Amino acid sequence: MLRSELIERYVHNAVPQVQRLAIDTHLEICQTCKQAIDDATKNESILDELHTHSVPSVSYVSHKRPGSQTAITVDQAQAILRDQYKVVKKIGEGSFGEVFLAVDPALDRSVAVKFLRQKISISPGDNGQWQEGRFMSRVNHPHVAHIYHIGEHEGLCYIVMELIEGIPSPRRGKRNLFPND
Repeated sequence: MLRSELIERYVHNAVPQVQRLAIDTHLEICQTCKQAIDDATKNESILDELHTHSVPSVSYVSHKRPGSQTAITVDQAQAILRDQYKVVKKIGEGSFGEVFLAVDPALDRSVAVKFLRQKISISPGDNGQWQEGRFMSRVNHPHVAHIYHIGEHEGLCYIVMELIEGIPSPRRGKRNLFPND
């Protein structure tokens, strides 16, 4: 079975020709690895489509919550999410929003909820406010958190996603998916 790192390198044409030929030979006899390559190729296609569509169709504009400070509190987050999620604590913030640890009581799992500091503005002709979220929800990639839910409350947008525990890291480009390069 091919390692996921090698599969990604193969899909990105980042393996030497000799190694590529050996992988091609392996794929002729191993349906499991062939399926993994096909899935990775499909995921990369979705990521490319996401990148292509998100740049021209989605722009960000300042969004100030009426009558509130710039930071959202645990109590405010809980009031917005109501019974759907139980907000535990704030776990981070960045230039686009604040992230809270929450529990989905229906599925008994921890999730991350990101409240966006800015409102998503849609250009004319766009098919929907959450085009980027829809693309992201179709991606199955080890470097992309799964999206479980998207919502809006009084102009404040939020995304409920897979909780990935560990040390936060800066956003990385495609080239940097392979830290040993």
